[in-house]
This record gives sequence, C-alpha cells and structure tokens, in this order.
Amino acid sequence: MTTDPEAIAHPVFTVLTPCYNSAGLIHRVYDSLCAQTLRSFEWVVIDDASTDDTLARLRAYQAQADFPVRIIEHSENRMVLAGFNAGIAAARGEFIILAGHDDAFVPEALARLYEAWLSIPPAERAGVSGVSCLCCDQHGQLIGSPYAQSPWLTDMFTVFFRHHHLGEKWGMARRDILQDPRFRFRDDIDRYVPEQHVWLSIALHYRALFINDALRVYFINQTSHESLSSMHKIRYVKGQRFAAMLCLNDFFWRVWPDKRTVLVTLLMYVRLSIHARMGFWPTVRDVRPVFQRVLVALAYPAGRLIAWNDRRKGRI
Repeated sequence: MTTDPEAIAHPVFTVLTPCYNSAGLIHRVYDSLCAQTLRSFEWVVIDDASTDDTLARLRAYQAQADFPVRIIEHSENRMVLAGFNAGIAAARGEFIILAGHDDAFVPEALARLYEAWLSIPPAERAGVSGVSCLCCDQHGQLIGSPYAQSPWLTDMFTVFFRHHHLGEKWGMARRDILQDPRFRFRDDIDRYVPEQHVWLSIALHYRALFINDALRVYFINQTSHESLSSMHKIRYVKGQRFAAMLCLNDFFWRVWPDKRTVLVTLLMYVRLSIHARMGFWPTVRDVRPVFQRVLVALAYPAGRLIAWNDRRKGRI
C-alpha cells in the first residue's frame, strides 16, 4: 500500500461500496481498482453485517492492496442508504464514486472522469457537482442511449426529462456536496428510498458534465443478485412514497416536460399512499402546491384501482 501521507490524506477519489453477503461478487470492484491507471484513490467499503465471509475477504484485500482500503463494519443490517451515509461521512477524496458490490469499471475510468473534470473552466467548477458517464453490460453493449452532446455541461433535468436519455448511468460527485446535510440519503424515512431523491435535489442547485464514455460495466440478467427494481412484490412502501411525494412537491415543474414521468409519479404516489393505509385527504394534503394537489385528487381513483390490483395479485 502507498505510504505517501499526502496521497492517503487527500486522494482525488473515494470509491465507496456498501456490501452485504458479497463474497462471490466483490472481487469485481477490487480487481477494477487494482487495474486503474490513475492511482490517487481510496476504497471505503461498508460491510452491512454480512453473514458469509465477505468481511474476511475484505480484510485480505486490505492487507494486500497497494491503495488504501478502509472497512466500516455495521453490527446490524441497515441497508444501502445507511451505508452510503456512513461512507460519505468517512470519505477523504475530493470526489466520491458510488460503486455497487457487483460492479466493474474499465482501467481508465478514474483517469477519464478526472480528465473530464479538469476540462471544465476553473471559474465554472463551483457550480458543477461532478461528471456523469455511460455504462455497458458485461457483453460490451451500451445500456440506454448516449447523451445528445459530449461533453455536455447542463443539468440532470434537461438530460433526463427534456431529452429523455434513458438507461443506467454512472459517475462521480464532489465530496463537499454529498457531505452537505441537504443532500443526505434519507435512511430515516425507511430502509430504502430510491436514490434519485438525492441526485434530483443536487440538480436543483448544480449542473453536471455529461460525457459519452462507457466507463462502468453493469452486469445484467444475473440470478445471484436480486435488484430492487426486479422484485415483483412492493417493498419499502414508505420510502417509495416519500420519493414520489418529493417529486411532486419539489421537482414537479422541472420534471413537467416529461408527461409520462409526471403521470407515473402521480399514480405511484396515490397507489403507495393507499398501501400505507392513508385515506383520500391525507394523501392530497401531503402534496403542498395547489396544482399538484388537484392532479393527485384526479389521479386518486386510478391509483386506488392499481392498489386494489396489487393486493389481488399478492404484490403487497
């Protein structure tokens, strides 16, 4: 491991990985880090009370790696958002990269992200949160669509809700922004809240640089890891309801150009409110702006029908 005190205390990147029972997958992240061409980084891993030999594997990596590996151990399973918050609080890097426990990334990933950041004029960097890039699957196929421009210095709402760029994306964000209490992952609402609530909150205040480099390998169609998005049953009702409510209250007019997203959010909010055993008035009342309240009231019958169908099919 490097013994340069400055490199240890002030790396360019903190790569942050929450993991749980990841012994069969975590090697992807480690192997990717070992291959990086840019070497100014640390790896902060949060073990979420794994019951397999994940922790032993992490300690072996820590002993042999030529880069700093710091392990945060949770005594009980607290899920991914609590892991993010613990890792962000401990991070030393100028930038933070969230790497899933089953992710891989190309050897030039960190170097390319930093190069893209340095291309931003210094006078503009204070208003930029980070750099976003593309992902490919394990077969080298691009996931989703490339950005309309590259490099493209704009905001997330423009990219995703005006230009409709879909698919898995990745990137880095400034540590000082993620450590701002306004942008904390809300692990106090439920065990899981969709992570978009943080990225959209940041996008209200900052632009980002979007580049058409596929730097992350996102493994798809695997039976060894169940993702939240693939679950048939509805879980974490409070967390998902909170995210939909936040969209209606805080992001609505920025999302408005994408009418499909607006409709889906309205129906999801009503549906989840009903599953949370909330009646009509509490559901409407929790949405503050008058126009959005009217839309929630209009969407209520359809959302109630969807919730009834969930129960009929055993999804809740």
